[in-house]
Amino acid sequence: MRVTSSASSIDMRGKIPGMARASSIRVLPIRVTADSGAVRTDALAAGIAYASAQGAQIILIDGSGTISQNQAVDAALANAHAQGALIVAGTGDSGAATVGYPASSPHVLAISATTWDDTLAPTSRYGTGVALAAPGGTTAGQPSGVLVLNTGGGYTTRASTAVAAAHVAGTAAMMLARQPAARPDMLLTTARLRMLLQAGARDLGAQGHDASYGAGRLDVERSLWLATHIEPQLVLPLVARNW
Repeated sequence: MRVTSSASSIDMRGKIPGMARASSIRVLPIRVTADSGAVRTDALAAGIAYASAQGAQIILIDGSGTISQNQAVDAALANAHAQGALIVAGTGDSGAATVGYPASSPHVLAISATTWDDTLAPTSRYGTGVALAAPGGTTAGQPSGVLVLNTGGGYTTRASTAVAAAHVAGTAAMMLARQPAARPDMLLTTARLRMLLQAGARDLGAQGHDASYGAGRLDVERSLWLATHIEPQLVLPLVARNW
């Protein structure tokens, strides 16, 4: 898959860690593309299975909307989810009013992309399956991108829903890293991670959950605060209020 260097990614080629930087965070890069850059469904299924077998808590998938639904990938996603992994993927970059696969899987947190002014990127796919939005930029209209590190040194910009998904995955990794060790009752399960990310989001567009932004645009600071301060029994009311 294409590389996302704006956050530490699990199932990419793995360049330079970005958002998810903490001593307790480990990165497992797994390449699932052919030399042409096209995603191979057999490699994707095997990569997800391998990441899950290694105990990956967050799996970041790039390339949504470039492959068709696949039985082997579906099975790998279901198994990884059952093993407790939070699976994150961008919705795709064709601008279509449907969420691309595998982000459309019920086991995946589907992320749409926003631009610099908190509007939906014209190239971002959207639909009823969107869980959350995050900064991703666009290559259409007035181009805007996210500053990322280059493997050869320096910086470059990239715009895609994969960049947006990387922000969410990086935030989730930091949330896990900041779990209060003295409070086992506040350990972050996959379901709780998902709910806290949505509860911390800034509502955009139509009030409440909508097809463009899901629960809203990712707010890193709020999500990190919620992960370390909010009692488990208060999570659902927070999500309900934000929706």
